[in-house]
Amino acid sequence: MLTAQRKRLIGFATVTLVAAAWTGAFLVWLLLDPSLKQWTLTMAIVAVATEIGLWVGAAILGVSVIQRLRARWSLSAMLRGKRR
Repeated sequence: MLTAQRKRLIGFATVTLVAAAWTGAFLVWLLLDPSLKQWTLTMAIVAVATEIGLWVGAAILGVSVIQRLRARWSLSAMLRGKRR
């Protein structure tokens, strides 16, 4: 079960890693004057990191929705008459 604190920690770590990947790409472009092959490889790595970040964000959102629905529609809550 993911708590709100863990969700925030995972989200913060994901955003930090994606920002670090883009910062690294900018530094490669700025400092190394890469060839076309090097720049393509750099952008491919950054694109994969960004895609992973998006999927992690979608997973956190999905888990949050499932947890909220599970709490709202649980059988015990319905029997007690305590819907949120």
